[in-house]
Amino acid sequence: MYRVLIVEDEKVIRKGIIYVVDWAAYDCLVVGEAENGQQGLGMIEQLHPDIVITDVRMPLMDGLEMVQKGRERQDFETILLSAYGDFDYVQKALRLEACEYLLKPVDNDGLNRAIERACRRTDRKNEVLWLETTWKESRKNTSGPADSLDIAELEQTKEKLSFYPGTVVAYIQKHYGERISLQSLSEHYKVSAAYLSREFKKEMGCPFNDFLNRYRIHCAIQIMRTEKVRVYEIAELCGFSDYKYFISVFHKYMDCTPTEFMEFQHRERIQRDDIMQEVDKR
Repeated sequence: MYRVLIVEDEKVIRKGIIYVVDWAAYDCLVVGEAENGQQGLGMIEQLHPDIVITDVRMPLMDGLEMVQKGRERQDFETILLSAYGDFDYVQKALRLEACEYLLKPVDNDGLNRAIERACRRTDRKNEVLWLETTWKESRKNTSGPADSLDIAELEQTKEKLSFYPGTVVAYIQKHYGERISLQSLSEHYKVSAAYLSREFKKEMGCPFNDFLNRYRIHCAIQIMRTEKVRVYEIAELCGFSDYKYFISVFHKYMDCTPTEFMEFQHRERIQRDDIMQEVDKR
């Protein structure tokens, strides 16, 4: 599973990225969020993300400096966001070998493509590193020629996701609008709730209920972006039987109410339309 860090000083945009993307579909998990480059650099050192999505211009330390310093400590893929189309920024992004450079307001499809590409690049790097490490280990135990390494055999020994966490994630993706509990899933898969909870947290990096609520909020945001539905209807569609509880959970993760988020989405849509009209005029 790919570990993702979001660094963006505008809270609503940062929260929007976290909950707009279907991270589970890309086998990703958002492990942290930061509101400036200095805080982001500390989280890079602490959380060891595979992918960092960051704004370019931020207080205390900008995104470019943060990425440059972070890369001195470890390797990760970068998706840069900016409201500025200056060629100078693009040049710096190229020098940092950024995976993508996206202009704000960020198009959802463009962001999804960038994440998919970042995952593929991470896979290729890990593949090379894994093969190199395994090859070196195999050379310690053989005096044969370099091409004696059985790549096909090594491929079969790769670590795979454990069964139960992967199955539970797939179930949540399909049935998020229904009543779901750890107890009911443990009975369905005929394992103890304690074991399922432990394995899920170990694999996913967060408790079951936290992941379930996060995914439901993600789905709620998808509905808000594409349909004109009332808040209580969104709550029901996403598996929240209690309307007030839905608002409470939404505010916990997004730091705003569903109504405030929909108002922000409306303003962002108008801004995007204005930009496109200006581009067409040119």
